Amino acid sequence: MNSFETIYLLLSKYSKDEINYAISKLKPEDKELLYRKYGRNLNQLNNIKFNRKDRLRFYRVIALIKEIIERQRLGVNYSNGRTIISIYKKFEKYPKEDVNYIINLLPDCDKYILYLRYGSDLENPDTSLWNMKYRNRLDCVFDKIKRLLQNKALGKEIIIRQNGILTIYQIFREYKREEVDSVLEELNEREKYLLYLRYGSDLENPDTSHWSEEYHDEFYNKLIYKIRARLEKNHLDNEVVEKPIIINSRVENLVLEIKNTLMNKEYNILFDNFSEKEILVYILIQRIDDTYSIQDIENYFKIDRSMIIKMVSKILKSTIPDDKVLVKKFN
Repeated sequence: MNSFETIYLLLSKYSKDEINYAISKLKPEDKELLYRKYGRNLNQLNNIKFNRKDRLRFYRVIALIKEIIERQRLGVNYSNGRTIISIYKKFEKYPKEDVNYIINLLPDCDKYILYLRYGSDLENPDTSLWNMKYRNRLDCVFDKIKRLLQNKALGKEIIIRQNGILTIYQIFREYKREEVDSVLEELNEREKYLLYLRYGSDLENPDTSHWSEEYHDEFYNKLIYKIRARLEKNHLDNEVVEKPIIINSRVENLVLEIKNTLMNKEYNILFDNFSEKEILVYILIQRIDDTYSIQDIENYFKIDRSMIIKMVSKILKSTIPDDKVLVKKFN
C-alpha cells in the first residue's frame, strides 16, 4: 500500500480544490475510510493497517475521486455514487437555445424541479436540497422536454399544459383566437362562470382550487361541445363565397345558333333519343377551337367534366350519322 503522507500528495496531479470537491461528493462511509487513513484534515498519514476488504475499498475510493475530478473538468457532476450530467448534456443533440426556449415555456412547478436539481443556471447540479421523492417528477419533466424538443425539430405546434390543463384556446387551436372569443361572448352567465372558474379572468391560467367533479362534468360534457358546435357553424357561415362563374360569350352564341339549327325537323329527328343539353354539349365539344374550352362548357351548363364525358359517350355509342359529317352540317 502507498505511503504518501497526505492525500494531496497521492493525487498530486490534481489541485487541492479539485480533490476537496471530489471528496465532498463521496458517501459518508467512503469519507470515513479516508479520515482513518489521513486524519480529518487529510494531511497526516496515520499508522494503521487496513484489512484486505478495507484496502480494496481504499483503492476504489481513490479511483472514484479521480473519476469525479475528470468528470467535473468535462462539466459533468457526480453525487452519492451517481453521475449527474447537466441538463444541456442530457439533451446535447438539440441546440442549447432550443432547450432554453422549451424550459422557459414550462409551468413554474416543472421549472422548480429543474432548478432544484441543476441550480438556477441549470449548469451546476446541486444535491443539497434534492430528495429522491422528486425523482419521478423529474423523469416526467424530462419526458415533456424531450417530446417538445422533438416537436420543435419537426416543426410541429408546441402545446404546453398550464398546471396540467389545456387552455380554452389550446382546446380549440384549429380556430383563430378571435373566433373563439366571439363564441365565448355569446355564452350565458352560468357558462361564463364555469369558464372563468376553470381558466381565470384572462382565460390563460387554469386553476383547480375551486374545481369539483360536478363542474367538471358540466364543463367538459356539455359546455365544450356547445362551444365546438358554434365554432363549426360560424366557420361554415363565414366561408368565402365562390367567385361568380364567367360565361364565355362565344359559347352563348354557339348555343343559340345550334338551338336554331335543331329546330329544323331534319336534324331534330337525328337526335330524337337525346335531351337538348346532351345534344348541345356534344356539338360544342366537336367544335372546340381557340375561342373557348371545355371549362367554358362546364361553366355554361354548370356540370363537371365527368358529366360531359358521360353525355358525349352516350351519343357516340348510338346509331347517329358519322360525327364528322354531322358537325360539318352545323358549321
